[in-house]
Amino acid sequence: MGRILVTSGTGGVLSFLDPAGPASSALVVGTLPVAFGNFVGTVGVRCPDAPPCGEAVASVAGPRALTALLDAVAAMIRSAAPGSIPDPALGQAVTDAITRSDGYVAQGDRPALRRELQGILRTLRRGMAKGGLERTTGSQLVDLVKRARALAARSPG
Repeated sequence: MGRILVTSGTGGVLSFLDPAGPASSALVVGTLPVAFGNFVGTVGVRCPDAPPCGEAVASVAGPRALTALLDAVAAMIRSAAPGSIPDPALGQAVTDAITRSDGYVAQGDRPALRRELQGILRTLRRGMAKGGLERTTGSQLVDLVKRARALAARSPG
């Protein structure tokens, strides 16, 4: 199984998340943008008329990338190491909010999605401040949700 890569545009850090378990690591890459591998989705990128896109596919929209980020948050909560989320209510609240967010992505309801993602960020930050969420896990979850929020702000719809 592969890894989930999360970049931090402001921190110059590339985080490696393992969807099969709680293992994670980070690599400082600096501020130069670097791209490699296959991407799950892009925002507003026109596909060239050359194969494999052809004329039938005009653009690749952002919902797949949003869904992948939300799925990564949910998977990280499900596979969190014992003790990394000491408050089970917090984990359930975030998981429920992710489910609602997936629905907003499917409906194309950007304002509701942004509100939900902002609420998730508040919940995660409060959980870290009050000890209901281990700091490393919380920081990774916050980074994923911030990426989803930024992508939702730029996505059409």
